[in-house]
Amino acid sequence: MNMKLMNLILVFLLSICAVNATAQDIIKLKDSTERKVKIVEVTPTKIFYKVIDTPNAYTFVLSRSRVEKIIYENGTVEEVDNDSRFHRHLRSLVYLHKKTYGKNIISFAFLQAGEESHNDAGDGGGPNLPGLGLHYERMLNDKGTLSFYLPLTAYYYSVFTPGSRALREKVGYSFFYIYPGVKFYPWESTHILNYSIGSSVAIGYGDKHKYGYNSLDNAYEVQSRNVLKTGLILNNGLNIMCGRHICIGAELGLGFTFYDNDYTNNDFAHDRNTNHAVTGIIQFNSKIGYRF
Repeated sequence: MNMKLMNLILVFLLSICAVNATAQDIIKLKDSTERKVKIVEVTPTKIFYKVIDTPNAYTFVLSRSRVEKIIYENGTVEEVDNDSRFHRHLRSLVYLHKKTYGKNIISFAFLQAGEESHNDAGDGGGPNLPGLGLHYERMLNDKGTLSFYLPLTAYYYSVFTPGSRALREKVGYSFFYIYPGVKFYPWESTHILNYSIGSSVAIGYGDKHKYGYNSLDNAYEVQSRNVLKTGLILNNGLNIMCGRHICIGAELGLGFTFYDNDYTNNDFAHDRNTNHAVTGIIQFNSKIGYRF
């Protein structure tokens, strides 16, 4: 009786070994050939495998571009895409390297360009440098698909007073923008590479001086005006995480104004302090931030 029981156990163990020995993955190539292997690892560009019927088998490498599909031993079929290497690497940045980051981002925009960056002081002002910005962003959900966005930017302008070159003085002023709004991350903001799209309300205010011609007085002069601008901007942004906390990014925004009493030309007699027609708004920034 004991002998029969031992024989049954032995047959059972041999059967299990036989099943395990025949369990294998199948790589089907684009030339219609197949390889019966044991998959070790699949990356965005390569497939690592071993030949299971070879003792102490080496690990072989196969390019994904040669593979049509992988049939795993449990019956799962993985269709191998035919994207270019660039697209595979890009997808690995966006989808595969998912991490846990903080919900707050404070960024310094060292290059804040826009309509306020150009020379807005007539022929007496000279070139103006791009502005600076301080941006705050707060993720509103755990996946990081929606955020509240609050950028503050500042520009500096200068203009010379009329008169001879020896007597002319430079007058400067600052102009500020605030862009409260929201951002949407279609593929979440928990990856190394993050794309966002969103809208902001643009509010700009400052005291502007402008050098121009007054056709009524037939003279050149400098005028001063409190300028207010309000409008709407659609932003597109790209952030790259350089670690768990440091990130760099760039953003481009285009929009239009609802109200704008800025100067429009150099003839002050025809440029009254009234709301002009709808004008365009553009802003671009490059920034470095800290996420926590």
